[in-house]
Amino acid sequence: MADGQRRAGLCFLICAVGAFGWMGAAIAAEAPGAEQPVPPAADQEQARKLIREVHKPEYDAAKTPAQRSALAKKMLGEAAKSGDDPAGCYVLYCTARDVAVQAGDVETALAAVDQLAAVFKVDALPMKEEVLQSLGKPPATPEQLVLVAEQAFVLVEEAVAADNYEAAGRLGDLALAAARRTRNVEAVRQITARNTQVAAMAREYAQVKEAMVTLDQKLTDPRGQPGGRAILVPEQGPLGVGRVDAGLGERPGRTGGGREGHLRGHQARGASGPGRPVVDAGRIARGRGEGGLEASGGHVV
Repeated sequence: MADGQRRAGLCFLICAVGAFGWMGAAIAAEAPGAEQPVPPAADQEQARKLIREVHKPEYDAAKTPAQRSALAKKMLGEAAKSGDDPAGCYVLYCTARDVAVQAGDVETALAAVDQLAAVFKVDALPMKEEVLQSLGKPPATPEQLVLVAEQAFVLVEEAVAADNYEAAGRLGDLALAAARRTRNVEAVRQITARNTQVAAMAREYAQVKEAMVTLDQKLTDPRGQPGGRAILVPEQGPLGVGRVDAGLGERPGRTGGGREGHLRGHQARGASGPGRPVVDAGRIARGRGEGGLEASGGHVV
């Protein structure tokens, strides 16, 4: 697909979610994780020396981005067949990722992280963020920037689902910067709107965490009175966080709930408010006139 079509077709399809967004997050949370620990550093170093020696002629010969991308894909194939050598497998995945980054190959670099995380106990999100941060720097090609913006925008939702709002903020900024460099008005508008929502959610989450800490303290020793009782009133407060009353018995309409009650209130508000969007990267419009620069007539600098 031509660069012009990719730039014209950068349009993020965002829809509000209620129950479906939370169901997706729950399913992802229940998915089985990788079993193998990261190999010791000494084993990695030995494997790295061997892989360097084996692949040095190919690496030296790979002068163009296309040649380096092909080498990265070859290393991915070798890593998938190296299950009996954990250190070699780990280093091959990492090397394939790094070579793909050098080639400007966004998809192969992210695939390397995904495959690495499927085998070893690693946190894929910061690895993917690092990949996209590197690939978003000049001299990135227009097509490369399109993919960086798309994938960073998708990762914002992964970070939000994990309540990692710091990473969500960084990824949102990265997506916005890349979209601006593609000069796509509609993409910039949608990313900016979502970043505003995520910032509001981050503030709300911080308030909930602070209220939970206060609640835990009062449940442990309400008002410093040994015999006191703390009652959570979940209908009070703007965030679904109840007031803590000490020294009171149970009353109709007042229920306990503790930490889980707070979290449920926070989640319920998220589901009934703007909602967490589902980003369907497979449905990102690619055609001319579907939200691109030509369609909008706008220009972003």
